[in-house]
Amino acid sequence: MCTLTRRIGSPVAATTIDVGHGGMSVTTTRPLAVDEELGFELPPRPFPRVSGRARVVREHGHDVYGLRFEALPEHMFADLDRLSAAATRG
Repeated sequence: MCTLTRRIGSPVAATTIDVGHGGMSVTTTRPLAVDEELGFELPPRPFPRVSGRARVVREHGHDVYGLRFEALPEHMFADLDRLSAAATRG
């Protein structure tokens, strides 16, 4: 799960499909706009919380979006690596 926040409006619940250094793919029940900048927060499941800003770079289909991380703090990359590895292992 992932929480996306807009500058105005209520948070958008999203389900992460994959996460990597450069960004993530998510599915949502509410539409996002290409080039929209959002805040994001990945919940801490055995790792520290990862949060920051992301930009919608593409729509993969109905309610599936590709997001690129924007200026993610350097110290969060190790946590992203652990999240990606844990997801790969299932």
